[in-house]
Amino acid sequence: MQNADAEIATTAAAREASGQALTRPPQDRALRLREGVLLREAGRIEESLAHLLRLAADAPGAPWVAIELAATQRRAWAYDAAAETLAGLLATDPRQRQALLARIDAAAQELRLDLALEAVEAALDVLPGDAGLALRRCNLTLQRGHVRAARHLLDALAADRPDDPGVDLARGQSLLAEDPETALALAGDVVARAPGLVWAWPLRIAAARTLWRFDDAEAWGREAETRFPGQAPVLQARVATRMALEDPQGALALLPMAPDTPAIWILRGTTLLALGRPEEADAAFATALDTGGLLPGAAIGRIGAALELDRVDETRAGLSALIAWHEARGHRNGDRIRAEIAGRLGDWPEAERLSTRLLDRQGPDRALLYLQARARFGLGRIEGAETALDTLGALDPDHSASAELRGELHLAAGRPDAYVAHRRALSLRPESARARTDIDFGRDLDALGLHDEASARLQHLLDRNGSAPNLFLSQALMTRGRVEEATAILPRFVRGRRNIAGGADEAITRAADLERLFDFETARPIPTMSISPAASLAWRMARDRSLGQAEWTRRAERASAIRRWLTAAPAEPEALLPWLHPGEADKLRALPRPCIVATTHFGPLVYSVLSGLNVGYHYLAARSAANPAARGLGPMIAAATAPREAAAEAFRVLRGNGILMATHDSPARVMRQGGPGDVARGRLFGRPFELIDTLPKLAAGLRVPSLTLQAHWRDGRIAFEISPLPTPEDGEPTQLWLDRWAQAYLDRIEWIMSGPPENQNLDALNWRVLLLDPPPA
Repeated sequence: MQNADAEIATTAAAREASGQALTRPPQDRALRLREGVLLREAGRIEESLAHLLRLAADAPGAPWVAIELAATQRRAWAYDAAAETLAGLLATDPRQRQALLARIDAAAQELRLDLALEAVEAALDVLPGDAGLALRRCNLTLQRGHVRAARHLLDALAADRPDDPGVDLARGQSLLAEDPETALALAGDVVARAPGLVWAWPLRIAAARTLWRFDDAEAWGREAETRFPGQAPVLQARVATRMALEDPQGALALLPMAPDTPAIWILRGTTLLALGRPEEADAAFATALDTGGLLPGAAIGRIGAALELDRVDETRAGLSALIAWHEARGHRNGDRIRAEIAGRLGDWPEAERLSTRLLDRQGPDRALLYLQARARFGLGRIEGAETALDTLGALDPDHSASAELRGELHLAAGRPDAYVAHRRALSLRPESARARTDIDFGRDLDALGLHDEASARLQHLLDRNGSAPNLFLSQALMTRGRVEEATAILPRFVRGRRNIAGGADEAITRAADLERLFDFETARPIPTMSISPAASLAWRMARDRSLGQAEWTRRAERASAIRRWLTAAPAEPEALLPWLHPGEADKLRALPRPCIVATTHFGPLVYSVLSGLNVGYHYLAARSAANPAARGLGPMIAAATAPREAAAEAFRVLRGNGILMATHDSPARVMRQGGPGDVARGRLFGRPFELIDTLPKLAAGLRVPSLTLQAHWRDGRIAFEISPLPTPEDGEPTQLWLDRWAQAYLDRIEWIMSGPPENQNLDALNWRVLLLDPPPA
């Protein structure tokens, strides 16, 4: 900013000297024009506007003055005035190229890509054969998500201009999802041929990232920063790489010296939000809106921060007022921002209504079609969601996010075979950002008994990942006992999803947060809300459906979000106690010692209460999470990480009159990944179901009671259902009593899975297993 101010002063002095000489008026006008541009670039918008209006009055019809005036008018959010300025210039000279480009840019900035493309076609009508405009048409078509159409246009353009680096870059961008190797080669070729073209570097870095070549992505990012210091496209690419490596702290460190453009403010807000600093993130996003106008990334960022801060209503109202203010001044796409906000908040009726209206007005658009599909999925309208994805697929057959959604729709519709086939095809694509869902697919294969394929896919991911940090791969390796490999790729920055207490290892849910979380009535959103393919199946299996499917599903999804929240940020026991029905705490205090407690569904809530009421309670973790938030679940015995040591520790706890607790309801197929071991068998919703036999054998061997303990909502408060589990009778065959134990436990699991929506965990692995092997209709 200081440099800009100095240049403004120098330019003003030169203009004044030129004016005094009265010998070179054209140069005086150029200096005055430069001064107006510099004022705008320095953020002194009102001064720039007044200065350029005076200049326009002194030089009516001067094209460059009109173009820069229109740019400042747009920066002052005077959209109508800017459009009138450009229209006046084009009425005088319809072939004025810069005015035509300014009209195209104005529509693109408002994400009215339909109008931008119309403006390009109109410009090509008066400037036929203009290569720059033809390339602009390709890029806008690509930005709109019409990838197939863009490729056809680019092929034709490449035939006419085989050595145009801009064409090669656009071709690389169009191939990034389908063929990242070719995209990488094109970007590298452009870097070699046109070293001064900054946009080649972000494509090169993105392609390397897609191919899991993180070392190359980082190295090229550093080289690009050396060549183009402070350039926003390079910074965005470098930050994206750091975030892909789950290192928001490192991403933020790239930004302090960056110029404070709206794009950089959005990056800063995104990294701060990932670091659990929502107040600072909100301020960054607000600055981006102040300086850059109605930017969707900034608006959605403010909603993300508001979700963390429980300020959704006021933030949404403020954004609505801001959108209306811009619309009153001529902005043509406020509904687009409203639709994105509704989608971020899970307001599916509003998101579906707005996205449908926008598609009717503006024609097919990839982002809007994806939003429409998600909204319809959230509303339980599976066929409608698939129709939207069909339309999207015709535009962009390689859109990664819609391909993921397609798989979930197959499951939700009761088509597990189609889901597996779809996921097998999808996992062949080298998309590094999909590591988590690829690992989830491996878990699904284990659930289906396809253990060799699951192991092979995990190894493929590991081979492709190299030594790059990856939390999801690390956790998957932990569950298989491959501790050294898991530790080697554990991200340097790991935290719970909620950092309410402000520290990476101190995620705690306090009383005020519980008041908000447990508000099932008013539909106030919470950050971990998501759409589950299990929702329709859970509704079908529910004993009581008097609420209606939409309301039942909303409450069930909220209950699932609460569980996710409390897993990452366990509640303070004293904050939970007021939520218990009278006498429930005494029931927990009176648990026999020693004993084994098996729970399900609302495990994190049970952990939190037990840890506050019972000294000597220990949590037996079947899957040792590589997440420090797990420390808040109480003293943890990591069975997956060190099974022998875990067994010895469990014996020690029980012999010392302690309480050993576990969420033991996961199917043995998934937990053991095909490894050896006996199982306890039963049925869940009529389907055969196997459990690991560790807990019943441990109880029988030490002659300690085993119980089911389930937290559930009743009349707005938490109650606990405690039931004894079977013990072996004299002379009873081992497998027979193990199966009796399993069935008694599974009966309690089925009871809560078919119960009220507030007691649901739609993320539960058991729902996933039932989606893959559906119960009879």
